[in-house]
Amino acid sequence: MDWLVDVLPSGAAVGNALWLLVTFFLLLLVVPLAALGLPGSWLILLWCAGTYVAGGSAISLWWLGAAVAVAAAGEVLEHVLGIAATKKGGGGKPGMWGAAIGSLLAGVVGLFVPPPVVGAILVAMLGAFVGAFAGETWFAARSKKEALRPAVWAAGGRLAGMFAKIMSSGFVALLVALDLLMDWIWPA
Repeated sequence: MDWLVDVLPSGAAVGNALWLLVTFFLLLLVVPLAALGLPGSWLILLWCAGTYVAGGSAISLWWLGAAVAVAAAGEVLEHVLGIAATKKGGGGKPGMWGAAIGSLLAGVVGLFVPPPVVGAILVAMLGAFVGAFAGETWFAARSKKEALRPAVWAAGGRLAGMFAKIMSSGFVALLVALDLLMDWIWPA
């Protein structure tokens, strides 16, 4: 049995392989989690930041900073596009606030609506629609016909925002994967 102990990797080699396996698994989850409305980008970035703080050299601080900037931009775009679309559709501040609050609340509820990805997207769009419609009819005192256009634009803007977040999450995963690949090709 001693020969088996000599053949199997131990110590740092096992730790590195386990870290790489977990990182690869998280990279595979980034985009599906973002499509569900969950923080996929932030999960991988937290993992990589923890590795960097613990003294791991696999993730460079520059690549980590770039990935954080892309993830933050995706989060901002997700929410701003729905609000901006409400304004573009002729809505006022009450409609914009309604779209923002409605899409946030519906995003949480949408996590539990089947089918997983489609349910989350449709419910978030519905929340933006209902929120903008309610804001325009109740607080801006517009007719239902006048409130319909900004509400439809809010739903479309929320869809565009979710698409932007999913794209930014894919780009974050690509940045982390490229950093790992470059470290593998050109080790320090």
